[in-house]
Amino acid sequence: QKDNVLVYPNPVHAELGVKYQVDADDSAVEISVRSIYGFQPKVNLFVGQQNQGQHYDSFNVQNLKPGLYVLTLKVGDRITTQTIQVE
Repeated sequence: QKDNVLVYPNPVHAELGVKYQVDADDSAVEISVRSIYGFQPKVNLFVGQQNQGQHYDSFNVQNLKPGLYVLTLKVGDRITTQTIQVE
């Protein structure tokens, strides 16, 4: 867990869960992944508004090629990154 963000399972095969905290209502949230090798463009998993509180989203990542990715979570002006492995 990093900066109130929990990403699991890691490594991931099919469904990736992201649990995170939003501190203010109507906050802009973006969750994206990008290969650490730069082979593929950024993939947006979620872009939208969230209200204050704890949130959990799950994403199907079976369309991503196996490898290492950087997951970026933007909540308002706060940015958190975490490395994930897709198998």
